[in-house]
Amino acid sequence: MAFARLQRMYPDAEYFMLGEGPETANLRKLAERLNLGSNVFFLGSLPRERTLAELAAATCSCIPACTIPEDGLAWRQWHVEFQSLP
Repeated sequence: MAFARLQRMYPDAEYFMLGEGPETANLRKLAERLNLGSNVFFLGSLPRERTLAELAAATCSCIPACTIPEDGLAWRQWHVEFQSLP
């Protein structure tokens, strides 16, 4: 949903999803429901070199991580890095 707001401000913005996971199908449906199909690209699992090339070409990357502290609850953390600003 955040990308939908960003895309309204920057109509040429593109979102590349690297990797596969249990939520991939739901994310594809969400992209279609939000009419983002022409700006969202699901690249799936890629070889390491291609993954690194995609990340190097990105203006911004967001890498989710999940940690489980001593209490056993999972905490989601997001690392966002800007390679350059538009």
